[in-house]
Amino acid sequence: ICKDDHGTKEELELLSKFGVQVKMASHPVPDERSVEGATILMDLVKERASERTLVICCISGGGSALFCRPTSPLTLADLQAVNSVLLASGMGIQEMNVIRKRLEEGKGGRLAAEC
Repeated sequence: ICKDDHGTKEELELLSKFGVQVKMASHPVPDERSVEGATILMDLVKERASERTLVICCISGGGSALFCRPTSPLTLADLQAVNSVLLASGMGIQEMNVIRKRLEEGKGGRLAAEC
């Protein structure tokens, strides 16, 4: 899951040739594509991985917005509102992520727990 326009057409085509699927999403506030990408990734791990599978997942700057799946009963709109307030607060990213991981599936080790 990559921030919009952070891969050229040529780069994306090359990655595709090697079976790497790239999804674009919004940053710093998540959008529908963020949820779609997170859902695809979590479903893929759940369906194909076991306790003995080594899963390598590289998450770099922006992962909090790009990998976003609300915990029920929250909605994407709820998370967008929370993210906007957190960003405006001046809070540090580490503190923001403490809050985010309690509101979203996949964060705080829950992606790994899908195996």
